[in-house]
Amino acid sequence: MDESTSRQHEREIRLGVADPGGACYRLVFAVQRFFEFGGLQRDLLRIATACANRGHEVHVVTGQWEGTRPENLAVHLVDVPGRTNHGRCESFGRSVTRFVERMDVDCLVGFNKMAGLDVCWCGDPCLSARLREEKALPVRWLPRYRTYLRLEELVFSQAGDAELLILTESERERIVADYGTSQDRMHLLPGGIDPARFGRASADGGQSIRQELGIDSKSLMVLSVGSSFRTKGVDRSLRAISRLPEATRRMTEFVVVGNGDQRRFRRLAERLAIGDRVHFTGGRDDVADFYRAADILLHPARTETAGHILLEAMICGLPVVVTGNCGYAFHVERAEAGLLCPHPFGQSKLDQLLVRALCSSDRDLWRRKALDYCQRTDLYSMVDRAADVIVSRAERNRSAGRSAELRKAS
Repeated sequence: MDESTSRQHEREIRLGVADPGGACYRLVFAVQRFFEFGGLQRDLLRIATACANRGHEVHVVTGQWEGTRPENLAVHLVDVPGRTNHGRCESFGRSVTRFVERMDVDCLVGFNKMAGLDVCWCGDPCLSARLREEKALPVRWLPRYRTYLRLEELVFSQAGDAELLILTESERERIVADYGTSQDRMHLLPGGIDPARFGRASADGGQSIRQELGIDSKSLMVLSVGSSFRTKGVDRSLRAISRLPEATRRMTEFVVVGNGDQRRFRRLAERLAIGDRVHFTGGRDDVADFYRAADILLHPARTETAGHILLEAMICGLPVVVTGNCGYAFHVERAEAGLLCPHPFGQSKLDQLLVRALCSSDRDLWRRKALDYCQRTDLYSMVDRAADVIVSRAERNRSAGRSAELRKAS
């Protein structure tokens, strides 16, 4: 934990923010779609569960729930009509508002941007900043972007009062630059790795994964983790692997863990003549064993606000090759646990970095430095810190007499 983050946490403790005891509050978490292997959804579930374990009444409102429903959370399905993604996003916000108006709620936590939020999880990049940086200003006037920008402004603008849960310093700076948001509303969170999943290695996890996939111990295993294959740059990875020196390419296997439409990427692998060396596993709960089985995590993402998988890999001692625009890429750089592909992205540069990562003797050094960095850095307390902010806001709302009627009037 850095010095400024430590001072902020000490201040919250003095103010009573980090006290898990006290009154029972009614908390509502809203996410348009919940699916089992989504990173944002996993974060929601862990934070909501932490709040429930503190004795609070926790409700989750969603348009779709895929997976097992936890016993200590009340899950509510609402209608999300609309013919477009941005239309459904708007209608979900209206459905959440109607749900909240029917009950006395102490705190509304949004994992999608919408009106009336008390706390917002900022897991997606600031859209206004991204369009500005990509010089894509004309698209702002398309209905899709107008909708998303309007919802973003409701949450980030100086006129708003939502508490913002921010994952990286760079993202905080981008929001301030585009919206002038008060620093008092912004809470920079540490990493949130689940020690139950990544704290300990299974006895033969890595070996069993290789056996399952038919990858022998002499082969080089390159790993991709994430459910949005295009966003995570799986096509970029396939091209880089296809351009490896012939001897290295023949001994390299590419494993993609995550849910998504594989067809386009399988076709690309076939066109690149590496289809027999690419494995799509779908979503997995034993992803830690994949980290321990692999030789390199390759993550040339197009955009990534944070990137928990980078920290997960490092905790498991797996070196990383990542695009520099990923929020948590700075951890890889500080730890000297791999290589950063500079932004703006260039395919030829990624090709060169992958050759270096697979053909040099640096991997053992990167592995050791990753493990050392993770032992001396706070990469675990995100969930508790987020729960502190949510409970504190619930306390302030109740103390101020916040009710469903007041929320409706506002």
